[in-house]
Amino acid sequence: MSKIITISILGHRYEMTLDDTFADFIEQDLRSCDIYLNRDNRPDKLLKAYLRLAQIVQGIQSELERFEHQIDETIIK
Repeated sequence: MSKIITISILGHRYEMTLDDTFADFIEQDLRSCDIYLNRDNRPDKLLKAYLRLAQIVQGIQSELERFEHQIDETIIK
């Protein structure tokens, strides 16, 4: 199933159709950054939310690369 979520930023409304599970994650994540679907939001809050997620992704990528390197070293030995 899919779910439509709408976010308002500086009076502009943006509608997105997302998978239910992903939509629930997005709503929860936005709320954790004080971004709400039922009121107008400031762009700086959205940017901060994006940067927070980008930092998490970067950390996960670094961990995956570290694991890949460890696996390669184990196979080579």
